[in-house]
Amino acid sequence: MAEEFNLKATPAEVAEGRQQIEAASAFEAGVLPEVPIDSLDKALVSHFNHETAANQVEQALRLDGRALMSRGLAVRSGIPPTVHPTVAAFLLFGARPADRFPQCEILADAYDDVRVGGRPKGQATINAPLPHALAQVLEFIDAHTFHPRRVVGLNNLRLDEYPVAALREALVNAVAHRTYEDRARKVLVRVYSDRVEIANPGYPPQPLTLAKLRKGGYNPCSRNPLIAQTLATLGLMEQRGSGFARMREAMLNHGLEAPTLGQQDGFFVVTLPGPDGDYERLKVPAGVSGPITPAIEAQLNERQKKILIEVQKSGTVTSGWCRKRFGVALLTVQRDLAGLTSLGLLDPTGKGRGARYVLNAGR
Repeated sequence: MAEEFNLKATPAEVAEGRQQIEAASAFEAGVLPEVPIDSLDKALVSHFNHETAANQVEQALRLDGRALMSRGLAVRSGIPPTVHPTVAAFLLFGARPADRFPQCEILADAYDDVRVGGRPKGQATINAPLPHALAQVLEFIDAHTFHPRRVVGLNNLRLDEYPVAALREALVNAVAHRTYEDRARKVLVRVYSDRVEIANPGYPPQPLTLAKLRKGGYNPCSRNPLIAQTLATLGLMEQRGSGFARMREAMLNHGLEAPTLGQQDGFFVVTLPGPDGDYERLKVPAGVSGPITPAIEAQLNERQKKILIEVQKSGTVTSGWCRKRFGVALLTVQRDLAGLTSLGLLDPTGKGRGARYVLNAGR
């Protein structure tokens, strides 16, 4: 074909192609004949089967092993023929993959300071199938970061200190593109008072460089294509080379500075700068309306709207406060509060003159 169309690769193109081939890891393609295919997480494998089947008939008929084999995550070998998972499948769907491959643990630490200290406020060692591990890390960060409240209209919204979309993107990149052959290093997640750092073993695979990643517009290159493709199939990542751009956009839209990319001691490090105590700079995510929808708001009179705003500011209201604030009769106040209670917006606590009204726990 090259001769027919007079095509010839340049030396640079040949070198780049060789680099891309060499960048792909052989680790994930290894076969684990001693691991039974039915020992993998059945719910995750079933979800994978659902996402990869051509139609409902194929989904219902094919066995889990066939679903994995269809994407290079399992092979059939031996006498009699038996389906065995690859290392990639074990990391993605195995119950505790780090028991066999210790480097697959994710170490999460949280500090009240801007540097590593001897007394972290929280620690977690995560050993789970990759989709579950990602969720557990996000839960750890959520539990060890601040969530300011913001009254928007009639809603008292809980904001995140960091945008979940940016955190998830950084974490997915860390587990999808790390060097798994490096048995001495693990993915590190560190929550500091002013930033979150996510570090994975290995520098960007050639021909990618820090400069290219920072500039953007590069062609995607995966060190672990089986893992990356499966995470994409499960809806946890994309493979289009736009991850860092989306991360940057999520941070800026949240009112924070753009993330920075670096290399240190054999790790690729993504740093997400936080508000550092200035929570007023955080922005309400687009499309977030809160539990008090426009349909519910349309049923409220102006006094009821102001009552809800007061409850969200001070925590409670009483009938006495309402009478004094609005200058209306007790019967009118009782009617207003009963309406808010019947809509599931407020809950009464106590009885008689000491009764107080608080925001419904489900709101």
